[in-house]
Amino acid sequence: GKTINSNIIYRKDIGLEVISSAWRYSTQKTNKSSANPMGFIYYHGSHTAVFSYKDQKFILSTAHYADSRSSNQWAREQLAAVADAQSAYASPLPVILAGYMYTSFNSSSSNSGYNYLVANGYLDAQHKAIVNANRSTSYGTFHKIGERETNRISEDFVWYTKEMQALCFKVLSNKISDDASDHYPVMADLKFN
Repeated sequence: GKTINSNIIYRKDIGLEVISSAWRYSTQKTNKSSANPMGFIYYHGSHTAVFSYKDQKFILSTAHYADSRSSNQWAREQLAAVADAQSAYASPLPVILAGYMYTSFNSSSSNSGYNYLVANGYLDAQHKAIVNANRSTSYGTFHKIGERETNRISEDFVWYTKEMQALCFKVLSNKISDDASDHYPVMADLKFN
């Protein structure tokens, strides 16, 4: 199998408080192939929390979408977790989605997770930020371990709802992240409207 976790780590010393937090898991078995005669079982995980910061409440949900062919399914599951968190509040809270979403903004498929999130009103910080620190909206996040290869597709995202604005977005590519994973971390500075 292949376990896929997504944790939320936050700084309590700056005034963030967790109001509620929940995990959601689902599984999917992939097709058998010569490379994987038994097929993989993916455990898709999303972690959703409601935070309070000063007088503002917001939802943060992070996920690791398992299989690109099912990115639409994983997006639906992540937004269902957000809806569960929203259900405790009379009016909608601002939402931030983050993680490895195994989908791409350059996907032509209307069935992609990317297009599903766009259709549900989420904004992509890489494309909407006032400043893109990489000076390109096509600066990739997926690369070969040990190599700085940034011309491939972006599969790692920060999404947000219209109650916020993206000030800056950056793909963090450096020697440490070249070697640590085949995905570069991404960072976005957001402010409440």
